[in-house]
Amino acid sequence: LAGSRPASRFFLFPLKSGKKRLAYGTSVQEAIEILSWRSTPDEMAQIVEGEPIEVRQQDIHPHLKELG
Repeated sequence: LAGSRPASRFFLFPLKSGKKRLAYGTSVQEAIEILSWRSTPDEMAQIVEGEPIEVRQQDIHPHLKELG
């Protein structure tokens, strides 16, 4: 489709607690922005800086136990 938005991707962001936070977007930057809309400043401060892990939607299930 002409002018259509790129597909969203899923990212797992590591947290200081050792758990991970799931976010989505067309890029890492967009995923962080969307995550910031859904999170408090304290929750955002728990994200460890660095590159998140990109996960395909069909591969999310094994990671559910890691989410915090």
